[in-house]
Amino acid sequence: MNLSEIKTLIETNTIQELEEKEKALLLEIENKDDIQEEGDIMSNILAAKTILLRAKQNNTKPQLELRSFFKSVRDIIK
Repeated sequence: MNLSEIKTLIETNTIQELEEKEKALLLEIENKDDIQEEGDIMSNILAAKTILLRAKQNNTKPQLELRSFFKSVRDIIK
């Protein structure tokens, strides 16, 4: 996951746009063997989508949810 990329995604996309990006990427990788780069992109899209969904559910700003998301990721890694 790339913090800078996720931040850009949440600032420039809606949940629906992220879902469209996710579907397009799934179609793109359908018949590929090496999907490492696409996997990284998908992780960023899914993280951004999760952050925007949490912001909507909690009625908070996406930046607050971004910090919370990465705090939970750090806690898992510890």
